[in-house]
Amino acid sequence: WKPNQVNYKIVGKRPSVSFIYVNYNSTQLLLCSLQSLRLEEGDEIIIIDNASREDTSILDRFRRVKLIRNRRNRGFAGAVNQGLRMARGDYIALVNPDTVLFADTVDRLVDFMEKNPEAGAVSPQLLYPDFTPQDSARRFPRLKYLLSGRRSFLTKLFPRNPLSSEFLYKNIAADDGSPMEVESILGTFMFLRREALEGVGLLDEGFFFFGEDLDFCKRLWDAGWKVYLHRGAKVIHYHGMSRKKLRFRTEWEKARSARRFISKHQKLSLAGRVILDLGLSFYLLSLALKDFLGLFTSEPYWKWRV
Repeated sequence: WKPNQVNYKIVGKRPSVSFIYVNYNSTQLLLCSLQSLRLEEGDEIIIIDNASREDTSILDRFRRVKLIRNRRNRGFAGAVNQGLRMARGDYIALVNPDTVLFADTVDRLVDFMEKNPEAGAVSPQLLYPDFTPQDSARRFPRLKYLLSGRRSFLTKLFPRNPLSSEFLYKNIAADDGSPMEVESILGTFMFLRREALEGVGLLDEGFFFFGEDLDFCKRLWDAGWKVYLHRGAKVIHYHGMSRKKLRFRTEWEKARSARRFISKHQKLSLAGRVILDLGLSFYLLSLALKDFLGLFTSEPYWKWRV
């Protein structure tokens, strides 16, 4: 037992958690993630298979899994919403298939939420498989951050530039394991309070592939909830393994989502809309040039085995 954790054997059974996965051609990664879960009575696993082209029959062997197979790809937000409508847990964990939990990850997150009733959502610290930290939070998209993403020329050429550091929370104090308040966490792993979810509603399905996490966090803040990154809770994230063949498509969807987010939550003048469109166009052109020239890779792709 560690001081910052609840000993549930003493105080009673921990609140139940619904784990929701969206699978799209990532079944082997998903199996690794499922094996890392430490389930307790009342927990449930909900898997939405988003019309995968690969064989997913092995998922039928898991007795505790509630499995939905979509006939068409409904997008990430649409699939998550299917799971959210089914979820019965006290808390809901949206988990990517390319993640592996530590034995105490869920207990630390539940403990934090129980002690911080103002928290609507929290994310663990994401780690690469070599245990180095990944960017696990970001600020909301604004015009000044258009060229500050992880893959942008600005960030790649000048990784410690002030704008990128601010946008990706790289200018914060050294990781001491403490929780920190952030504007937005990533959809890679979102741990949600049921009351907050019921208050702000489901994910916006207008965000097909990316941006639904940003929009959800913005709605939480607007409704009076807070969002946190808990650096004492850890999750290994095999970043990019589930979509490494879709790199430019991925960035295209990110750009579309950024435009939708800014248009939805900010009132822009005509000049602002022009700057937004020009900035996103330049961003996509620079990525296409980078990929064509082979100048950069987006993220390391890790070798793994089931």
